[in-house]
Amino acid sequence: MNELNLKIDLDKLTEDERNTFMKLVEKTQKDEQEWKNGDDIFYIALDGEIEEGVYCEFSDLDKQMIEFGNIYKTKEEAEAFSKWLKIRRKLEKFAEEHNYCEINWYDSDQSKYFIYYNYESNKIKVGWNNYTTHADVYFTLKETAEEAIEFIGEERLIKDYFRVKE
Repeated sequence: MNELNLKIDLDKLTEDERNTFMKLVEKTQKDEQEWKNGDDIFYIALDGEIEEGVYCEFSDLDKQMIEFGNIYKTKEEAEAFSKWLKIRRKLEKFAEEHNYCEINWYDSDQSKYFIYYNYESNKIKVGWNNYTTHADVYFTLKETAEEAIEFIGEERLIKDYFRVKE
């Protein structure tokens, strides 16, 4: 982390400059303020299990977990992300094993298929595009994407991957 200690006379700033400065200060301190020494924390351990601990402001490991995003206020939050992560990895692995060729984003003639949730129909659907990526898992055939839905299970995708609330 890069740190800079400044002494600033706020009276020399205009009101707009003070407001902008204070917003920037708040932004840099937000993550650190969110966690207080002694807070209960939950995190995903190396084996995928949810572990519980106590936050320590002097712990480099706790600071790294905050930076990486692997620290949660409740066990339920940690479990939800763990389920999402497991499904994401299964989709990636399914695509790696079943795509008939490598996705070529420079080939606009090659269709790329992805799975999404449609709120209007309340169903999992398969979409496609040829040259834009949306940080999704892509399949070379529509049928492969449909097989991935069957493999994971539509209800599990809706609940744990797309996190649709009923």
